[in-house]
Amino acid sequence: MSQAQQQQGQQQQPQQGQQGQNGSQMQEMSSELSHQLQQFSNQAHQQQQQTFQQLQQSLQQATQTLQDVGQSLQSFNVLEQINQQMQQSQNQLQQQAQQTQQAQQQAQEAQQAQQQAMQNQQNKMQ
Repeated sequence: MSQAQQQQGQQQQPQQGQQGQNGSQMQEMSSELSHQLQQFSNQAHQQQQQTFQQLQQSLQQATQTLQDVGQSLQSFNVLEQINQQMQQSQNQLQQQAQQTQQAQQQAQEAQQAQQQAMQNQQNKMQ
């Protein structure tokens, strides 16, 4: 084997060694990347879950608010009904008061008429 061939052989060996190193470095980088991707994926998943939970909470709050508003409206309607009933009662009381006044007037007029009649009779007798 000539010297040139020996040198060539010696040069090829370190190159193969370095290729092996490069390969393991690539594997390390690959597994590191894979690890980072997994972490990123996990974080994204957690964030999605948190966002979803927040949305659910917001929905629940909105539903609660709607229910509260509904109850308030019902209460308002009940109050409105009570108010109307009170107004009707007031109107009835006013009507009764007017009728009572009219009855009193009629009674007074009847009394006056009776007194007048008695007066007239007394005058006739004199």
